[in-house]
Formats: sequence, C-alpha cells, structure tokens
Amino acid sequence: MHATTVKNKITQRDNYKEIMSVIVVVLLLTLTLIAMFSAIDQLGISEMGRIARDLTHF
Repeated sequence: MHATTVKNKITQRDNYKEIMSVIVVVLLLTLTLIAMFSAIDQLGISEMGRIARDLTHF
C-alpha cells in the first residue's frame, strides 16, 4: 500500500513538472512574439505595427 502511495506522489510531481514546463514555453513564446512586434514597430513599418497591435488586442 505504501509503495503505491509513493508512486502516485512521484507521478503527480512529474505531471506538475510537465505542466510547469508547458507554462514556461508558452510564456517564452509570448514574450518572443511581443519582442518581435515591438521590434517591427520600432523599425517604423507602420502597416506591420498596425497589424501587430490588432493581433495583440483581440
């Protein structure tokens, strides 16, 4: 009985790690997109900047 409890705890910890890594990846991708849109905006391509703003404000 004790062994299964430990195994379940380990499984839960693994799931937690997976969820955390997914969250980290999503955050990094979001930050990258925001950085790209900011860079495009700074370059003065107004049309691209407008599209970027429309995409980020849905």
